[in-house]
Amino acid sequence: MDRELISRTLQNIINISHVWEYDKFSHDQLSEALRNEMLDASSDKPEAQAEIDSILAAHHDAIMNIEHNNIEEESHALFLEALRKWKRDYFL
Repeated sequence: MDRELISRTLQNIINISHVWEYDKFSHDQLSEALRNEMLDASSDKPEAQAEIDSILAAHHDAIMNIEHNNIEEESHALFLEALRKWKRDYFL
């Protein structure tokens, strides 16, 4: 996978998250959209499935922290770190 596709995929993930924030889709809808985006980007790497599920779990934890504790910065940092790991492990 080339860097342009990685960049576009990560931007799409960020965009999906922002749409969720403003339009208040359910968490399940957001997770499904993120999962689909990540699976599409890594379709040639079936071993990426477990890592994608791990990232979505980190994202779920981030959302719960934001909703229940209002710790937005820390929560987003956890999610972004998971995304960085996914990118590093599967595409670099």
